[in-house]
Amino acid sequence: MAKLSTFSLMFCIVLCLAVSTFGFQAPEREYVIYNNFAYIIETRTLQFIAGEHSYTIADLPEQIQRESIFIDKLTGGIEILQQQFDANVFNFNRLLNEHRGRPVQITLIDGEIIQGAFYGISGSDFLLRIRDSFIAINKSSVRSYTIDGISSIPPFKSALNIFASSRQAGQGTMQIHYLVNNIGWTGEYVGMYDPGADNLQIKSWARIKNNSGSNIDTDKIILIAGEPHKAVGGGPVYPQAQFALRAADVEQAAAFQVEEAYIYHKYTLEQQLKLETNNEQQVRLFPENDITIVQKFIFDVSRFGDKVMNTIEFTNDSEAGVGQPIPMGTIRLYQVDDRGSVFLGEDNIKNTPLDGLITLQIGVAFDITRKRTQKQYRRIDDRSREETYEIELSNASDEVKEVIVDEHFFGEWRILASTIDYTIPDSRTAEFKVTIPPEDKVVFSYTVRYN
Repeated sequence: MAKLSTFSLMFCIVLCLAVSTFGFQAPEREYVIYNNFAYIIETRTLQFIAGEHSYTIADLPEQIQRESIFIDKLTGGIEILQQQFDANVFNFNRLLNEHRGRPVQITLIDGEIIQGAFYGISGSDFLLRIRDSFIAINKSSVRSYTIDGISSIPPFKSALNIFASSRQAGQGTMQIHYLVNNIGWTGEYVGMYDPGADNLQIKSWARIKNNSGSNIDTDKIILIAGEPHKAVGGGPVYPQAQFALRAADVEQAAAFQVEEAYIYHKYTLEQQLKLETNNEQQVRLFPENDITIVQKFIFDVSRFGDKVMNTIEFTNDSEAGVGQPIPMGTIRLYQVDDRGSVFLGEDNIKNTPLDGLITLQIGVAFDITRKRTQKQYRRIDDRSREETYEIELSNASDEVKEVIVDEHFFGEWRILASTIDYTIPDSRTAEFKVTIPPEDKVVFSYTVRYN
């Protein structure tokens, strides 16, 4: 009988331990997904031995926040005495790196076979030495590999070791709770704009990403919109992966049910989600909505520099808006008419409650130009001064345009004179509304005193 190598023996011990204790029974997991992490509740059924013994709970996500683990709802007369998380118990990369120089055979996806000496793993690459040369082979191009006669088997990546007391032998269940990094979601919105009707048709999606090192398989999708406070240093931050994206079949899918969850909002959908690690998936968030919008042109040096920005806004109520609390995300706007389709622009949406106002920046107006000139500066004393500004707005289009000019001031101020009417919406702003005829221009000026 051939003698087992150290690598073979270690690997067999790992597999036998897992099989004899748990029979590879997959846990039932419930995922509560936040914007950049997830809270997971998994139910495990274990075979316990009477008395006090150690057990290993394997196959936890790579990017689990180990300090967040806690166990409850134990059945079968079980009591947990100690628990310890070990990220390296089944670290396959570590086992491989301990066997550098051993013969390796790699079969690529296209069928090509490469033989050499295993040199190690660097990131996502296998490093091989072939005679006097070193080559790197990306794992994504590998179908299988064999080292010392042991074929590649998907490894367990991390484990929780528990020391438990059981009154009798038999099965028991427990719930394990923990937080995981690099599972998250965000809203994605597509707006189809009809300029003639001042109407925006919005399609909304939840984009769910998984880079946790563990596949997601659940019958219920629970998403949380909000910003829970996280303690500084409460968990490691991992680099983002490059994701492959696929859209869920949403033609017959129901929309999420929305309800309050403490100070946040919860979106629940009774729909299966299967999402492998390093992938993203889109699921329909709300039914399509026709939204009544208001279009504006704004000249605000403090916000947009020397440009006139086109914006649209709407109130998120049941009549003009979506009628549900809107999670933060990105909205992309398009115009579709008989002449074809045009991408208009995109902007970010913040978490917006019912009856909240949403303002979206679309793009810089092409036909509206402006010129802002300081015409006078007069220092009255050490604490007072006066400034006069002239603003010229030109409209090259064949339609009437209304431009809102926002001028911002600091300290104690008041406008002494203005050639057009204005309002004061807040303590630092004067707002001028200017109507510009087609192919014409309007010039106005004002004087402000600072004290």
